[in-house]
Amino acid sequence: MANITEATANRWVQTARAAYSSQVISPFCAAYQQAYTNFTKTLEAQDAADKAEAEAKAEMAVLALSLIGGFGLGTVMGAACAKACAGKISQKMLNGPVLDYVSANLGERSFKTLDFVANDIRSEFVAGALFDVVSAKAGDKLKAALTNQPQDIKHAKGFIDEPLTVLVNMTGYVDGLCHTALLLIEEIFNGKLKDKEQEYLKKFHQSSKLLKLSHKMPDKLKERIELSFWMRYLLTLDQIKVQEWRWNRTPFGSFAEEYTVTKGIPQNPTDKNYPKTGRDHRRHQQEVIYNDAGELVKKRIDTLYKALVGHNFFGMDATYGGFSSSKETVDKQLLMRAQFALKKLQPAYAPGSKGR
Repeated sequence: MANITEATANRWVQTARAAYSSQVISPFCAAYQQAYTNFTKTLEAQDAADKAEAEAKAEMAVLALSLIGGFGLGTVMGAACAKACAGKISQKMLNGPVLDYVSANLGERSFKTLDFVANDIRSEFVAGALFDVVSAKAGDKLKAALTNQPQDIKHAKGFIDEPLTVLVNMTGYVDGLCHTALLLIEEIFNGKLKDKEQEYLKKFHQSSKLLKLSHKMPDKLKERIELSFWMRYLLTLDQIKVQEWRWNRTPFGSFAEEYTVTKGIPQNPTDKNYPKTGRDHRRHQQEVIYNDAGELVKKRIDTLYKALVGHNFFGMDATYGGFSSSKETVDKQLLMRAQFALKKLQPAYAPGSKGR
């Protein structure tokens, strides 16, 4: 077998870039933009703004990318988005292949850990089986390039903040990955990895996720993305109302004043620590309340769910009395179904293809 030239290796990267552009970026961005537009128009028609807009955009971006996690690009860019908006994504939304790896490494630790995780995923996505070799032997320029660059975070933030310009930001992000791959090839031919040039080139070609597009896009991607937005929206409708007391001091003495605090619930409904109506550990009275989704939202969810699953989401079976969407109320059981639906939306990929 003839030796691999630098020009040939560079063409691998150029071919991969073209393939991502036509097979992943273009169809994904078209589906994402339409799903986002449909989602926001339905909320506007119902006059129901999604709470915490910045948080909502961040979580919606990551959920959408999770639907193409099997491509690797969804995972690596999803981790960059998670890092770019650290602290804005609730633990409730850490679902799907994009954040399976991130949340597994986070545990209960600070979101600062995302700095390491995002860099680690990006490095392995580009370098493949050369990850350890590069970490041990490569020059500082390549090592720095393999981690998340300022431009990566800029494109990730743009992807989150401006949903209708995702094509520009996703293309820019992939361009950055390809530039890093070209630097790796240059290091193999002219730098500290030159000692095993052909061996390293073959490993790079065979193992780099950047160079491999092994999956088709999920079917009905636009509907999957929009429905993931709505399932996330349903999971924001629970709140807890807690009775609190505070002491007021006056010149005539002190007295206790009762007041109520209402806030969102951070746990998923399947979590063992999901709160219950009653008294909390401080003996304060608390009540779990659920806001209504609204008729237009319910109808839109039913339309999407039926197109993907075959039946309505609301009043889906006899367990819930066969109610129409207008009669079934939001409660813990319904939120549990929304959580499970988010997982069902993820396409099935071969073991090891999600996130690595």
